[in-house]
Amino acid sequence: MVDTGSVISLKKHIEAQPHPLGTATLDAYRSLLQLLGRCGLQVCPQASEPFSRQLESLSACLTGSPEPAAVAGASKAAEAAVREWSDCTSTYYKQKTAEVKDLMLVLARAAESVGERDQRYTTQFHCLGDRLRQVADLDDLSKLRGSVLQSVIDLKAGVDQMTRENAAAVQKLQAEIDTYRERLEQTERIATTDPLTRLVNRRKLEAELDERTEAGKPFFVITLDLNNLKSVNDNLGHSAGDDLLRQFAQELKQALPPTDIVGRLSGDEFLVIACGAAAEGADRMARIERWVFGDYTLESERGRQKVVVSAGMGMCAWRTGMNPKELLHAADQAMYADKSRRKGGKGFKL
Repeated sequence: MVDTGSVISLKKHIEAQPHPLGTATLDAYRSLLQLLGRCGLQVCPQASEPFSRQLESLSACLTGSPEPAAVAGASKAAEAAVREWSDCTSTYYKQKTAEVKDLMLVLARAAESVGERDQRYTTQFHCLGDRLRQVADLDDLSKLRGSVLQSVIDLKAGVDQMTRENAAAVQKLQAEIDTYRERLEQTERIATTDPLTRLVNRRKLEAELDERTEAGKPFFVITLDLNNLKSVNDNLGHSAGDDLLRQFAQELKQALPPTDIVGRLSGDEFLVIACGAAAEGADRMARIERWVFGDYTLESERGRQKVVVSAGMGMCAWRTGMNPKELLHAADQAMYADKSRRKGGKGFKL
């Protein structure tokens, strides 16, 4: 006979244990949400900042042992966020495509205008040539002379008019090209600017690293990762977290020479790219710790709040044969070591 009490006790014991497959699945789901947010930022930075933050928030909701209803709700919210991001990204690229098409139409109209004008003058010159051939058959010298003189006057007038029209057309076309060049440059600036901090974004940073690696001149990078930004978001709200990122970005840029490239990689990660050797990189980090770390006042849902800010920092100087990925990895390793050293020390104090 089976002891019913023992079976019930065994069932309760099993149910009380965390299911390894469920834990692994949740971990994978959280990682997928975070990766999706980072990919969204790389695909279209201008339309992806809220999307990335929303997925980070949903990922945080799935820590521990959430109820099935919470997992289902997070899944629906993630699906809605992806749909909204898709619509925003589609609209953004449609606008940029329309701008390029507009430029092509302007150039096409300019080409058509030049072609029509050239055709008109070609016709006039053909008519003038026919008239001169007819003059050649005249026997009366006075008529011949008068006709040639008139032809010369008409020819000069035509050439002068063509010169004026061409100059005006070239000037107009140049003005249109300058206008659209400015628009394209503005579009490029927007495409390489982080919308929250106004620093350069990951796309621009990666392009800069590629260029400097190919150039082969000495340079170094510094990676920074803010300490405990999540606690600011959790305690003061995401608007305060955004305010902190903006303030930190501006303080970081102002503390460094204008020749340094300062950008936001993603989330609370920043990158500095500068010319020089490792000794200069150490000097930059000392300057950042002295002038950028410290007290910040944030606008939050609870009013103005003072926090003390620091970040993990890591530096690596480029060496011949090192590619950008290896360079960033080395700097990240140094940064993680620095974060461990600072853990429990100077950081956010709410």
